[in-house]
Amino acid sequence: MNFTAGKLATPPTPPTGLRRSERIALSFLAAVTAVFGILVLVSAITQAISLAFDPHTQMSLSTNAQVPSGAATGTASLVQGTFSTATVTLAGISAAARAFLSGGTLVNGLMLATLAAAFTYLCVGLIRGRPFSRHATWLLATASTTLVLGGVITLGLSSIGQFMVAGELNADPSNTIFPMASTVSLMPIFAGIALGAIAAAFEFGQRLQRDTEGLV
Repeated sequence: MNFTAGKLATPPTPPTGLRRSERIALSFLAAVTAVFGILVLVSAITQAISLAFDPHTQMSLSTNAQVPSGAATGTASLVQGTFSTATVTLAGISAAARAFLSGGTLVNGLMLATLAAAFTYLCVGLIRGRPFSRHATWLLATASTTLVLGGVITLGLSSIGQFMVAGELNADPSNTIFPMASTVSLMPIFAGIALGAIAAAFEFGQRLQRDTEGLV
């Protein structure tokens, strides 16, 4: 043991207030999130290019097809069932439908990449001991706006594209298993609203951090 002036010496406190294990965990989360954001963006660009130029297009469409009565072969019996979505491979889609589907995919990838960048920057700020920086607040606000606007744009582009594909697949819209419906999720819009509240909390934390700088 080390004694200083008759007292037990305590280990120095890291300047960030975090233990080494916590810094390692945050570094790992930051690295994983950054890699995820890059992979999502690359995947979105690849899918967008494929939707725009590949002669055979694979996509998900809303459907109301009935589940075959012979699908259940066990002790339980199937009374009724329908499929809500179907993964299909199509050919001969119009250029306009491809453009809408490609644009929706690309915007969705940009949204997720922006969210990953915001989380990565937040982890780095925590490691450095300054989570409530102005850059972090602006990045969270930007990510919030991107998610809300991007979610609306993705919903519009993808829905229009899916509507056009459903119309091109069926000469009679009243007699088809592919109705005029979309499979786009509203979750990014709600996540953007929640992230906006977090950005406001960071703005408040930034003011407190600025007011308490230099105090012991």
